[in-house]
Amino acid sequence: MPKFNRRAAERPAELLNAALAEFYASGFSASKIEDIARRAGVTVGTVYRYFPSKEALFHAVVERQLDASWSRGRDIAEAYGSMTAREVIGLLLGRWAAVLREPEARQVAILIMREAPLFQETVKLYEEELLQKGRLSIERALRHGIERGEFPLLDVAPTARALLGAPLERVLWQETFGGTEEASELVALLVRGLPRLEQVSLLDPPSPLPSSPPEPPLAAGTLRITTLRPPEPR
Repeated sequence: MPKFNRRAAERPAELLNAALAEFYASGFSASKIEDIARRAGVTVGTVYRYFPSKEALFHAVVERQLDASWSRGRDIAEAYGSMTAREVIGLLLGRWAAVLREPEARQVAILIMREAPLFQETVKLYEEELLQKGRLSIERALRHGIERGEFPLLDVAPTARALLGAPLERVLWQETFGGTEEASELVALLVRGLPRLEQVSLLDPPSPLPSSPPEPPLAAGTLRITTLRPPEPR
């Protein structure tokens, strides 16, 4: 391929790299096409040749990161025959956390959370094409664990959303407040926190309330005030 044609083919990716860097550094509203063109080493006209607006650039920056392959694949399918459901969930969350360690994927996730009010359609696309597919994979693993007797009967959808959201929350926390804890520590904590069937027993009778000694009779003209206290833990 001639050098000129090769450069033309690479140009959209270069512009998206520059746009992501500018949006991440300055925010969408403060970013200017001129600044994006300067980062890419091209003219403003070149930017508009490929993208009609700054909004189109933002959408394309996000769209480029919509790869949900972390939640699928042969190794995930084979894990169901060789791992516990808890281990499958750990595998899925570990792969999701690894995606969010990639600089571009991490920056796009932060942009989505920052700019959500301005780009509801783009946020919806991110949710449907990336988060929802990952959530469905985690839901499948949770149901597998319930069927195998590893987990008690869980409300699967909100549990999967909470598990999927924790690595995203970690990214936002580190971006805002800093922090150096490893993603593996978070994944281990999440997996360890999933309830075990033996922790839930419907056969245990409720503990009786402690009995109180009989109250002495009141003298005429007196008033008794009784303070109710919660039962002591077992």
